[in-house]
Amino acid sequence: LMIRRPPRSTPSNSSAASDVYKRQGSGPITSGPWWRVFRQPNQYWNHGDLWSATVTTLLLNGNAIWVLDRRSWREAPKRIVVLSHKRFQLVTDKKSNTVKSWIYRPPNRPSEPPIELAPYQIVWCRLYNPYGGPLDWGLSPLEAAKLSVQMDWAAMLFNKSYFENSANPGGVLKVDRLLTPEEKKLIEEQFSAKYEGLQKAFRTIFLEGGVSYDPFTISHDDMLFIDQRKLTREEICAVFNVPSSLLGVMERVYKATADTIHRQFWEGTVLPLIRLIEATLDSQLWA
Repeated sequence: LMIRRPPRSTPSNSSAASDVYKRQGSGPITSGPWWRVFRQPNQYWNHGDLWSATVTTLLLNGNAIWVLDRRSWREAPKRIVVLSHKRFQLVTDKKSNTVKSWIYRPPNRPSEPPIELAPYQIVWCRLYNPYGGPLDWGLSPLEAAKLSVQMDWAAMLFNKSYFENSANPGGVLKVDRLLTPEEKKLIEEQFSAKYEGLQKAFRTIFLEGGVSYDPFTISHDDMLFIDQRKLTREEICAVFNVPSSLLGVMERVYKATADTIHRQFWEGTVLPLIRLIEATLDSQLWA
C-alpha cells in the first residue's frame, strides 16, 4: 500500500493538504508527516509491523482497529497502534445511528477508568457480517472454520500424545488374586515409572507373580487420521481463500498450474483485502 492523496483532500479544501501531500506527479509520498507516521507508526513498530498487525487482526477477529494520536480530522497522527476490538465499545447517537465516541478499556487494569476516544482517533476496518447491522462488529472467517480448526487442534493433540505415550489411553493390569490398596498403588507406580513416556516407549515388559497387561489402543488407521487432517486443512484453506499449494502442499500441482494459482490468489484474495483496507482509510483516516 502506498500513501497517496485522498480523493476528498485537495489544497483548496484542506489547510494541511499542501504540506501533507507533497508529491511528484502521481507517485507516492516521500516526505511529510504522513510519510513519517506510516514509515514508523510508533516507537516499537516499522511500516511492515503495521500492515502485518492489521491484516492478521482483521483475518483472525474480523475487525482491525487503529488508534490515532491526533487532535482533529485534518491533523496527521503522531502515532498509530493496532488494538483488539474486544476492548472497545461504541457509543452511538440513536437519532442519526452514527458513532459518537469509542470507549477503550485497557487490559489487566480493571481499577483504571475507561478511555474515551473521538471518532477521528479511530480507524475501524472490518469484514462483512451478514448477521449484523451497520454498526455491529465484523465477522471473522474463523467463525465458518471454527469446527474444522477445533478438529485439527484435537488431531494435533492426539498426535502429540501418540509420540509421547504411544497414543495409549491406558490398559488393564490383571492379577490372579486380590490385591490390597497398597499393592495396587505400588504396581501402578512401578509400571508407569518404567514404561510411560517418549523415552520409554516400546520397552520390553516383564511381568511376574501372575500379572498380565492388556492394553487399550486406538490406531491411526481406525481413525483415518491422515485423511481427516488433509480434509480439515482443505476446509480451512477454503475459508481463507488460500490455495493449499501456497502452504507447501504440492499434491496435484505442476509448473503449468503454479503460475495460475498464484495469479488467482493475488487477484481473488490479496487484492480484495488491500482494496478493503484502502477504502477504509479513504473514508475514515481522511474523512
